[in-house]
Amino acid sequence: MTDGWAGEETVGELIARARERLGKSQYALAEALREACGRGDGIPDRSMVARWETGRRIPTPYWRAHLATVLHLPHSVLDHAAAVSKAQRAAGQQAQAPGPAERLRFALAHPGSVDLLSVAYLREQVRRLDERYIRVPSTALIPEAGHHLGQIIFLGGHARRAYVRRELHAAEAEAATLMGQLVWDASQRRDHNTAVAYFEQAIKAARQRGDKAADGLALLRKSFVVLYGWRDPQAGLTPRPPSPSWNMQPESFRTSPRRRP
Repeated sequence: MTDGWAGEETVGELIARARERLGKSQYALAEALREACGRGDGIPDRSMVARWETGRRIPTPYWRAHLATVLHLPHSVLDHAAAVSKAQRAAGQQAQAPGPAERLRFALAHPGSVDLLSVAYLREQVRRLDERYIRVPSTALIPEAGHHLGQIIFLGGHARRAYVRRELHAAEAEAATLMGQLVWDASQRRDHNTAVAYFEQAIKAARQRGDKAADGLALLRKSFVVLYGWRDPQAGLTPRPPSPSWNMQPESFRTSPRRRP
């Protein structure tokens, strides 16, 4: 019975496709679901949507009912896709299929074929780095954060599908915002120019995606840096030409965690 469902669309793939059709980010879908169910506890959040889309979780009937409303899908279609996911999981097909890390490696070797699952995996890696930010020295996070940002930019320059490029813009906004904060902290809040350049990169990517939340966050971080470093509040609202790549002496790095502003 499960073999007949091997090629059918899973519920994660259906959610991602329907979300992209409506032009919603994962953040926007999570917010729409919270409004639809009247919850004020922050559930679901973007990470829950990401887990649904990557197949790590299957939405319960409660969430499928709200997903049907928000995504304008028949309940029966979502229920069938959930059954496909369960059948494939039971048959062990997920374990046999390439995992997200393997999919990303394939996408980096064949960048035109990058898909939403690979982008979701990259965004999840950036999110985990962001969660570690208050516990781990910035210098320990910069190499991995910069590596993921480079992967995102590379894939964004080659992705053939417009809806995948939009998600890569969202990923770039998140990764560049994190890099700006890490660089500023690692320089002991001296390298204002490079931090601002990353924030401006994040603002540009967020506006290409149409993600007002990511745009606002990057603009807030940029404004804080220019106010603290340049003593020029107006500069926080004015784009600058890109600065040279980050270059500082290792001894200027901080070695203990700091609170984010």
